Amino acid sequence: DDEIEEEDIVKGSFLSDSYFLSAVAGLTQFPDFLWKLFYNKEKSKNHSYGVYLMINGEWKMVLLDDYLPCITNKEGVDHLCFTNNRGNEIWVSLLEKAWAKLNGNYINIGSGTGGNPHDVFQILTEAYSEMIPTPLPYYNMRNKTDGEREDDPFWNKLLRAQKQGYIMTACTYDSDKCEKKGLHPDMSYLVMRFWDLYDKTGKDIKLVDLKTSTKGEEWNGEWSDFSQMWTPEIEELLGKKSAIENGEFFMSYKDFLKYFKMVNICYFHPDYLYTVRNVGKDNLKGPCLTQVTVNEDETDCFFRVIQKNPKFNHWEKNGSCTHTVPQYIMLLKENGEYLKSE
Repeated sequence: DDEIEEEDIVKGSFLSDSYFLSAVAGLTQFPDFLWKLFYNKEKSKNHSYGVYLMINGEWKMVLLDDYLPCITNKEGVDHLCFTNNRGNEIWVSLLEKAWAKLNGNYINIGSGTGGNPHDVFQILTEAYSEMIPTPLPYYNMRNKTDGEREDDPFWNKLLRAQKQGYIMTACTYDSDKCEKKGLHPDMSYLVMRFWDLYDKTGKDIKLVDLKTSTKGEEWNGEWSDFSQMWTPEIEELLGKKSAIENGEFFMSYKDFLKYFKMVNICYFHPDYLYTVRNVGKDNLKGPCLTQVTVNEDETDCFFRVIQKNPKFNHWEKNGSCTHTVPQYIMLLKENGEYLKSE
């Protein structure tokens, strides 16, 4: 099978890098883009592979061999220690190995290392990504009698991102309360979809569809696979039956806010135009100026400042680098005149 699919990703037993796997799982909806990250599209006869990563604002090829850490089980069968792959495919393991090499080793990409999907999205794409803390779970807890939905800026932002087709992941709190409900503490899950609907009585129901690469370990609270909350009509509408026992599950928006601390949104789309511009040197003192011309009357533009990551110092020819606090001012110019900010 030469197709890239989300089901290809199988979490390993000896490395907890769910933040990486959830980001990659989200990108599988753009298989043509993921294929472009690989220099080799077929099995290499010389056992070498190349993976392109966005390192400090530049696309660079990470050279890999095809040696992957394995362990022999009690039955004498060898299997991969870290992320596994469905069938004979190895693209997931190679991508994970490239990420480990970029960070120095596999230990540096496991749990407790501060890794998050935000970093992975910036390495695998040129797109802007955003980490948004979930608000306290007092939003939208009531239902209006006239059937109108409560205004919730956070929920509306998630629905707008979903409408644009952006990738989203969510991370649980590092708490025992999560584990009691079948969730892994401090673990990233892929957001499949947000649902906003009414039941027969007119009650507003907000549900979140999530998926984990750890099969068989899912949410066990309200709206879980065998919850009594389900009706045949809602099951059919959400396609719930097909999600059972594959790592996918549903939960209420109220519980989502209670058990998840962060949502990552990657503003990636294969039809978007991405450009990286070097606007200054390492030891630049004082301001620098760059200009961007937008020819479309109505379009979305995202701007981000990329600084060299000290974690990747071993990739820099000119030695180490450190972070500074960037300050920037954006001036908008239309029809030859600068627009005044209010």
